Formats: sequence, structure tokens, C-alpha cells
Amino acid sequence: DNDAGAISIRLVEQADGEEIYASGELVQASFPIDIPETGVYELWVYGQGARGRSSFALTEPEAAAP
Repeated sequence: DNDAGAISIRLVEQADGEEIYASGELVQASFPIDIPETGVYELWVYGQGARGRSSFALTEPEAAAP
């Protein structure tokens, strides 16, 4: 839940610094971010006057149908 302010997020591949995703100011949102390959990534979360809760989950990709 977001009570006030806004956050923005940035996902960066650690090996080469490639930005995989960057958001503008988010007030309330729920969305997937596809990570293109196995590796080490950094998730940056920036808050501006933000109060409330944020959560992130790492999930396994769905298997392709045969």
C-alpha cells in the first residue's frame, strides 16, 4: 500500500551496467519485469516523500507449452 509520495525503481545488470528497466514516479502499480538472461542484477528503489509499503518478488518463468 502506498500512503503518500512516490517511488521509482531501476534494474541494472551488474556485469556491464546495462539498464534493464527504469520507471518514472510510481504512486501505485503492479507489473512484471522480464529479465532477459541469467546473471547478477541490482534493484534500486528511490523514494520521494514516500510512506507505506512496497514489495518485490522473484519468480521462475513459466515453462513453454510443448
